[in-house]
Amino acid sequence: MKFSDIDNLSTGARLTAHETEIMKLAEITNSIGTITIATLAGTFSNQKDVDKLTAGDIILTNAGQTLIIDTLDYTAKTCTFEIADDETAEKFEFQTYKKKINLADEEIQREILIVLNRKFDQDNYAENLIDMVNNAESFYLSCDYMSLLYIYEDLLTSSSATDIYERKAQIYRLKYDRALNQALELIYLDTNFDDSTDFETANLTTSARQTRS
Repeated sequence: MKFSDIDNLSTGARLTAHETEIMKLAEITNSIGTITIATLAGTFSNQKDVDKLTAGDIILTNAGQTLIIDTLDYTAKTCTFEIADDETAEKFEFQTYKKKINLADEEIQREILIVLNRKFDQDNYAENLIDMVNNAESFYLSCDYMSLLYIYEDLLTSSSATDIYERKAQIYRLKYDRALNQALELIYLDTNFDDSTDFETANLTTSARQTRS
């Protein structure tokens, strides 16, 4: 599988498999409330326009809350909502952490490109070297760990920061480096860009990359 075949190497469901407390950290709890449509328009952040919302729609506010619309009253310019339960929020793919997952995905591809470029030299190819990788799914685990690292590093800057967050950031930094090195050792390459694996290597490893400090 190529990187271009995958939307993201990690998902919210995968992150919760590692850290069940991620749901709590995302501040997704059961509650109900009322919000004015004008305020909702200012915080709305998923693909639907506010005036196209219907009861039962799930939205994400810029404040990071996953909401289920209960009723809408355009005359009174208000709507009632409840914050999504754990199961619904998980199905919503944890948009709260989507940016962290995207950053982790980009970081891993950058690390792979550094290693590939030292071995093959991008200047010798019209195609992007990242398209050589024929088993992108091998990097799922490293993306999970990098995503969690970014999340806990971000939590360290919050007012609720604790020593536990710092420890978890350290743990996931080590896990990420180990998982990425293992994935690089098992990488399958399509050096002819014909969608078939024609070169497997156990030598594309840590010597070509620097670990995070």
